[in-house]
Amino acid sequence: MSTIFEVIDSLPLPKEETNKLQTYLIKHNQEREILHSALMSPLKTDEAKLELLKEFLKTLSA
Repeated sequence: MSTIFEVIDSLPLPKEETNKLQTYLIKHNQEREILHSALMSPLKTDEAKLELLKEFLKTLSA
């Protein structure tokens, strides 16, 4: 099973966004677990995973 960090690294996000997201998730275990569950859904395509991460990043910037 892939870790959430491997999933994030496998998607074409800019390096700055990848770092911001991973740094946040290191500090916030509950959010990491929920996001990991959402990303590991077998029904999610890579495109859907990328969109989910982009939306999640928007919540960090707000």
